[in-house]
This record gives sequence, structure tokens and C-alpha cells, in this order.
Amino acid sequence: MARRDRLIALVFALYALGQSLGVRDIGGPPVVNALLFTVAAASLAWRRTNPLASVAGVSGGLALQAALTDHPPEGLIASGPGLIGAFSVAAHGTRRQALAGLALLAAAIVVMTLHDPQIWSARDVDDASWWWLVLLISWLGGLYVDRRRHTRELLAATEQLKADRDDAVQRERERMARLPRRGVPRRKRHRIAGRCRTGVAGRRSGAHARAPRCDRADRA
Repeated sequence: MARRDRLIALVFALYALGQSLGVRDIGGPPVVNALLFTVAAASLAWRRTNPLASVAGVSGGLALQAALTDHPPEGLIASGPGLIGAFSVAAHGTRRQALAGLALLAAAIVVMTLHDPQIWSARDVDDASWWWLVLLISWLGGLYVDRRRHTRELLAATEQLKADRDDAVQRERERMARLPRRGVPRRKRHRIAGRCRTGVAGRRSGAHARAPRCDRADRA
């Protein structure tokens, strides 16, 4: 998993470098764009091990780029790390980390919106609203994945406890079966049982004097 996360971060970092250093005119100093976009992309390498720090790096890099250059990023260079960060902090962090990560991304979007000179047009407002919706859907998807994973872990733990209990019961039965029989030998038990039956029959017929007595030890 860690290798896959590093690969995702490397792909986005290379894409950010290519977009910043001449492939596309983003606006602002290319070196500043390349540095901050790379920071945002490289932060995805810790999206599972430290999701809150990862989303902080993503949101911080995007917000600083917009604040320093007045040309906020557009397209995959911003939406890729942003959406992956939102999903990751909800899926792999605690509930408090998930809420903090969503707040950081929301703050970054506000900064990028305020530094966009064309945001007040109707089309750009629609685009910004769509970005908020997609970000929320990604975050909710991460929460759903986290809930499913916890449910599977709980079911697996329950099944393991049941299997351990059944195994312990089976071992106890086998141990009891290997124990030697204790108490009166079999022949003597038969004789005692016969005397007890005779005594009961005698008492019923009124021959109390001839009826042998059978106590609890004999009946055992």
C-alpha cells in the first residue's frame, strides 16, 4: 500500500512539474508554481499512514499557490490531489481527523476562490459550486469506505471469537474423555444397584427388617 501511495504521489508530482514549467501557462512564477504544486502532490505519499498531515500538505500547497500568484490552479493539477486527499482523510483517519481535513480543504477552496479574478462571473460560480459538490461526495465516499472496513473487521473478530470458543470446548471434551473413570468399579456398581432395587421392593411389601439400606454413596 505504501508503495502504491508513493507511486500516486510521484505521478501527480511529475504532472505538476510538467504543467508548471512550460507545458501550460498557469500564471505566476513557474518556479513558485512548480514548488507548491509538487508539495501538494508529494503529500499524497502519506495519505494512509498520516492522512491529516497529507491533506494539510495538499490544501496548504494549493492555497499558498493561489495567494502568492493570484492565479489559482485549475483542472487535474488541483482536483486530483484535492479529491484524493478528501477521500483519504475520511477513509483512513479518525472521525476528528476527517472533520479537520474537510475544514482544511474548504479553507483552501475559499482562498483559491478569493484570488480568482474571474470567479464572480456566472459560469465560474457554477464551476466553483460544482467543485464543492464533488469534494463533499469524495469525502462522504471515504466515510462510507471507513464504515464498511470497520464492519468487516468487527464481523471477522466475532467469527474468530466463536471459532476460539468452539475449539476450547472441543479440547475440554477431549481432555475429559482421556481422564480415568473414578468411583466404584463397574461390577460393584451393579451389585449395589441390585441391592437398592431389592430394598425398595422389600419396603414396598412391608419387609423393613430384611430390606438392605441403600444410601447416597451406594447409588453413586
